[in-house]
Amino acid sequence: MPRTKAALAAVDIIDNELIYLQLSTERGNVFIHQWHKQKANTAWNKGLDCRELMTVMEHRASHYQRLTQPSATDNVTSFVHETYGGTADYTQDIVLDYQYDPTSAHVISAHSSQVKKRQQLFAQLAGPLSIVEPAFQAILRATNFLLGQGELITSRPCEQWLIVELSHPLSTCLFCHHGCLDRLQFVAESELHEVITNSPLTLYFGDETKFSETTQNLLNTAIELQLPKSMGDFSSAVGSTAAISLFGNALRGFSSWHH
Repeated sequence: MPRTKAALAAVDIIDNELIYLQLSTERGNVFIHQWHKQKANTAWNKGLDCRELMTVMEHRASHYQRLTQPSATDNVTSFVHETYGGTADYTQDIVLDYQYDPTSAHVISAHSSQVKKRQQLFAQLAGPLSIVEPAFQAILRATNFLLGQGELITSRPCEQWLIVELSHPLSTCLFCHHGCLDRLQFVAESELHEVITNSPLTLYFGDETKFSETTQNLLNTAIELQLPKSMGDFSSAVGSTAAISLFGNALRGFSSWHH
């Protein structure tokens, strides 16, 4: 059975390098269909084998809402516009993306100026670019995939877990329940100990060497997120933990829904 390539590919800038990633799938396993990296400020010189490109918004440049009332979920666009004041001039500047589950609608909104600012970073790419989600959604998708595929070894089955993206001065903490985002919090290193010790299961990614010895010892009790073993060459070139968000975004390339 031939591999099925994702219709959309993901792009991001990591350590001043522009990275392109397109996945394929076969028998439930994920492989790399095409990838490329180059300096972010150089002209793009590679052909694209995808219908469209995707990237993510910075965590703080977008707003997440979970709508549960039928009056809201039946008409997401109207409801969100009302929460922003409902004026025609203002709501025209709001970019929306949303997805339904059986009981609610998960909505991401951002101001069009923030979206355009992000798009300008990829101006050299010769293809349409969609900014479809904030980085935390891509991270959550990647984590759920890795857990489901058995790529992460854990003997602690639980309903709740914590994902930590290590960064200075603030790390991003994703509190999850049954694989869905419960809340998002930004914490300083001094707060990480309490957050991690209170979590039944912690997964993390990022450069832990930039943190104190105490924090590094604490992370020994957690599970490091890494890309699938089938992506070995890509992981070596880009960094297994640096591209978690990019990988999660690329997984969305198999999905047919986009608003």
